[in-house]
Amino acid sequence: MLNIRDLANASGYSRATVSRALSNSPTVKEETRIKILLKAKSLGYEANPYVGQLMSALRRRSGGAFKGNLAIVWLGGRPAKESDVRLLQMQRGMVKWAEEHGYILSEFDNSAQSPAALRKILWSRGIRGIVVVAASHSAGKSYFNFNLKDFACVSFGCGLALPRLHNVRLDYNNAIREALHFARHKFRAGIAAIWNFKTDRRAQHAVRTAFLLHHPGGSALAQKLFLDFDRLDAERIRSLFQRYKVHCVIAEASLKLPSWLRGLVPDKNMIWLREPDSADAFGWIDTRNELGGEWVLDLLSDKLLNHEYGVPEIPQTLLVPPRWVSGNERRD
Repeated sequence: MLNIRDLANASGYSRATVSRALSNSPTVKEETRIKILLKAKSLGYEANPYVGQLMSALRRRSGGAFKGNLAIVWLGGRPAKESDVRLLQMQRGMVKWAEEHGYILSEFDNSAQSPAALRKILWSRGIRGIVVVAASHSAGKSYFNFNLKDFACVSFGCGLALPRLHNVRLDYNNAIREALHFARHKFRAGIAAIWNFKTDRRAQHAVRTAFLLHHPGGSALAQKLFLDFDRLDAERIRSLFQRYKVHCVIAEASLKLPSWLRGLVPDKNMIWLREPDSADAFGWIDTRNELGGEWVLDLLSDKLLNHEYGVPEIPQTLLVPPRWVSGNERRD
């Protein structure tokens, strides 16, 4: 395979000049760059984009030691800016951790190649640590059909059904407990929750369980006030809220609640899981996704250092602690 040294010899320029020309450096004259590119094309030279990415990342490091390569494997596609705020926040946390600790982080969409091809790519790049993340838009369970022998692997969130890997996820029990703790002082037992039951099933019914366990009115009342977003009926909800004097609703910030609900519960009485678009709320639960991203790579690096490869016999789970944010508290 033709390399930069061969191209330098054929073009009559130094390897440094050829390298800068191929990376479109402004320090190379346009005339020289064109000559080198034409020669590269005539010889069939193809640059390895990963090597360039690796060397650029190494040069950006402020003297820190390079420790290795890690990868995110997205199941169901990379996160979209409009709908996957949670995963984008987690991604930022992972990138930050990797840069601070001397790792290079690559990303792959598992649907873009076969498992065998993906394994070959990871192995050729020296990647032995993988984070598996299921897409937020999938209400069902995801599966990672991949031979994990010789790889350390950790998953993020609740979306991965099999294989059962070391995992980092939000502590839903404490998230709902905190929301109910602050709401009960003002609204007593008049607190309902509107949730997507499909996504709660992905989390092993963690939200429903916590709501029933910590509701100030007891589990029987909580069962009636834990409502499926996909089955909201205006007349039924209006009757239910009047009967049980509901003045507060806990809901996921990603849900687009119907406009008629504001006539029953104003924005100022809403509690959101994750930061809402509206500033007018009783409060919200910070799910600390960036911290979760840092934790998932911290856990993965620990497994790598201890040579823990393959599917674990006893998976370890880390629960990211939530943080209550009052509606009066200024957000970052």
